[in-house]
Amino acid sequence: MKILLLRANPRKNGHTSTLIDWFVSGMRSAGADVNDIDLTLKDVRMCKGCYHCWIVKPGTCVQHDDMSALIEAFLESDILVCASPLYAYSVAASLKIFMERTFPLLSPGVTLSPAGIDRNKIRYPDKGPRKMAAILAGGLKDISNSRGAVETLRLYAEGFNMEFCGALVRPESYLLQFEQAKPKQIKIIETAFIQAGKQLVTEGRIEPDLIEKASSPLSKDLRHFERYSNVYWEIAQSIGKGAYDLDVLRDIAYQDVRILMYEMARSVDPVSTSSVKAILYFHFPDKNYHYALFIDKGSCTVDEKEAEKYDLKVTCTSATWAEIIRRELDPLKAFTSGELKLQGDKSLFRKLDRYFPPPV
Repeated sequence: MKILLLRANPRKNGHTSTLIDWFVSGMRSAGADVNDIDLTLKDVRMCKGCYHCWIVKPGTCVQHDDMSALIEAFLESDILVCASPLYAYSVAASLKIFMERTFPLLSPGVTLSPAGIDRNKIRYPDKGPRKMAAILAGGLKDISNSRGAVETLRLYAEGFNMEFCGALVRPESYLLQFEQAKPKQIKIIETAFIQAGKQLVTEGRIEPDLIEKASSPLSKDLRHFERYSNVYWEIAQSIGKGAYDLDVLRDIAYQDVRILMYEMARSVDPVSTSSVKAILYFHFPDKNYHYALFIDKGSCTVDEKEAEKYDLKVTCTSATWAEIIRRELDPLKAFTSGELKLQGDKSLFRKLDRYFPPPV
């Protein structure tokens, strides 16, 4: 089986590439012959809308660039996979230009699609892919932000009489780099992309449950996502004056206590805290941050404020507590060395590692 995979992601070390690579590994493990093409490296100019390919020389574009070879690859493939980041709520420009430049593969006249919608005639009805799938990576959380891109690709598939096998949409894609904080969730997503690639090759479809797993949430809700994103981009702006280094940005963001406190609350163990009601108050004087964690019989909520009443107060620098949360600094050593001060029920402090285990 021949697969034509079209990548439309300009940034080569970004999150779209990660998702595509997972999907490709699944297709290849199932024995597919994958023609992996990076559209951003091709010389493909915009369609002129001149109808030369319909009227003057049917089936042949007036422009001489890399598109002629791409059309041959299109006609020789069994399945088309289009992969793109979401730009302005649609696909990236290189993919959109490719779709426009397949106009020579259509011909004058109108016919009705299997769904009963008017479409242009297909010039080579016995050639080209019969199925199409898509991969879309977006930075926002709400999956409805991808709706326009998915519909564009679905309609394109229908216009060429291809069965649209579905779109794997990955919202919150920038959070994929924080595998240490969300190892289990990210593994579920990775597995879903790999299995979807296999299933497309072996069964010619992608099951809805894999599509759902591929887009499973990485942040708790929109409020958490808003908070994480604003911290992330604040850090990016502070370090990105000369260059935008994903590795540097990831490492700094992963150490930011503003994110770690919410991740700490998210990881509360419902069993060990099932009978616990306590207020833990954290003060980080170097940043003047205040966090109150309310443990209530298996659950934990966070409030960014000073706590007038508390069962335990922890005072230290934000960097010290970040190291403790990341298991890089022993909390008892930090206490005995004076890096960290405690007020209230110190027995709660000894149980924190049990109450808030490492993320899984």
